[in-house]
Amino acid sequence: MSKSLSKFLTLLSLAVAAALPGAASAQATWNLYRDASAPLDPNSCLQGAANYGSYGNTYSCTGSTGGTVTASAWSVEKGATGNANALDYSGSYYANAFVSDNGTAGFGSKNRTETLASGGPYQHAVDNIPGAYDFILLDFGAANVVLESFGLGYACTMDMSYSTTACKASKADLTIMRWSGDTAPTRGTGTATMGSNQTLTDSGWQLVGSYQGVQADSLDPFGGQKRNTSATQGSSWWLISAFNTTLNGGTQYCSDSSGLATTCSNTNDAFKLNWIKTAAASVVTPGVPEPASLGLAMAALAALGFVRRQSKA
Repeated sequence: MSKSLSKFLTLLSLAVAAALPGAASAQATWNLYRDASAPLDPNSCLQGAANYGSYGNTYSCTGSTGGTVTASAWSVEKGATGNANALDYSGSYYANAFVSDNGTAGFGSKNRTETLASGGPYQHAVDNIPGAYDFILLDFGAANVVLESFGLGYACTMDMSYSTTACKASKADLTIMRWSGDTAPTRGTGTATMGSNQTLTDSGWQLVGSYQGVQADSLDPFGGQKRNTSATQGSSWWLISAFNTTLNGGTQYCSDSSGLATTCSNTNDAFKLNWIKTAAASVVTPGVPEPASLGLAMAALAALGFVRRQSKA
């Protein structure tokens, strides 16, 4: 091999390596829980002053590389007297709920039908029992992130055949959505929420995936039973729900721990979220190639120039 060719190949390999995205440096992990032993620790999630201890409360958490995510809870349960027709999902508005702090098990939800005084592990959880459809909304502010994986501190598949509900397995099915709208998700007041003081519209949400049989791990460091989302697009807002056929395109198809196709159930899942992993999402201006594509194009042009010079020599 000639020295000039060897030099060119070295430069080409460096150009290609530089063009490839280095996502690892932009990754962050987030522990989603309040440390009761050190509630003012900056690495512990803190409950906001607004609606403290009531419906519409929020928790703010700091990531491993800085930045803040704010967690809030939502539900299709609107607090009507009686069962509130839990299986009648309109797809228009979600009523704000209460983010329950469950220590290292993570964040759960109490919707307006369960009430703040309700007890029992699953009543502190994000659930779809019996089709209630609770959600955790994660707001990363101005940051545009890809939710790469998540971990649960509590998971339960309820055995609905018992007169007293009980877990028959420590796992749960979930659905994840990302916000794809041009502006922030709309929040406001509305009569459709029957007793709530805030609503969240669903227009602009895009399905990321549904995940079957996610197991729990409440031991620090968290994420021992993490599940990858296979998400490739970023957003500043992510919804994590107990499995929901409506949000899942009207089907029960989802993926198992190996990423293979399977089916999920939508009336017996409960979970608490205690860990997530994110990566910074690249933002591409229309008409402008991504850095990797641009770098490879430059490398190709360099190769073309080299070939032409060699042919003239």
